Amino acid sequence: MNGVGAPIRGAVLFVACVLGIFSVCLIVLAIEFPDLAKRLSPVIGPVTVMVSAAVAFGAAIYTSKRSSAAQRETNRLTETWRAISQKNWDEDYITARTIIIRAYRSQPDLSRFAKPQDLTYEEDFRISRAINNLANDAEAVAIAIANDVIDEGFYKQWFKRSYIADYEIMRSYIDALRSQYDDRWPLYRNFEILKTAWQAEVAEEEASPVTAWYRRGAR
Repeated sequence: MNGVGAPIRGAVLFVACVLGIFSVCLIVLAIEFPDLAKRLSPVIGPVTVMVSAAVAFGAAIYTSKRSSAAQRETNRLTETWRAISQKNWDEDYITARTIIIRAYRSQPDLSRFAKPQDLTYEEDFRISRAINNLANDAEAVAIAIANDVIDEGFYKQWFKRSYIADYEIMRSYIDALRSQYDDRWPLYRNFEILKTAWQAEVAEEEASPVTAWYRRGAR
């Protein structure tokens, strides 16, 4: 990423090109049409100043917009790195995934944990909370990606397959939870949408190694 320097260099180059073209036009006018240039000389100076000011103003706006875009990109990547780093070291997140995977291996159908009011044992409550927390986190990630808060390409390099696996593990829980509500927008819908998109990418990559290589090269 070039950062703020690239838009500034671009703006300087733009100003130089425009003013250079304008200067060439004045030279051609003076050489080819000296009489006309002489008659226009009283206005050429003010026009030159106005053109320079207009170009500089346009370049300033351009630089500002490009700099803002570069800053937003930097902020998004920083936020993505923070999210990744926190998950790699967050004990609650690691513990929750461990609890869920252990429960899934014992009994793949996790639907009963969608009704904590029907649970009896403390361990079952613990599993239910872990599933709920992890599903909420995955939904928040999907919403953040959809709103450009975190960078999808960067994030999925770390978590794409585990994100897909988490949804599949929690699918029975999510379906059971949805059945309790009559919402037009199902619970964890953003989680499902992002999982489906990434799942399609994985299927395409596995079907075509060339496509997988191209995707990696394009990032």
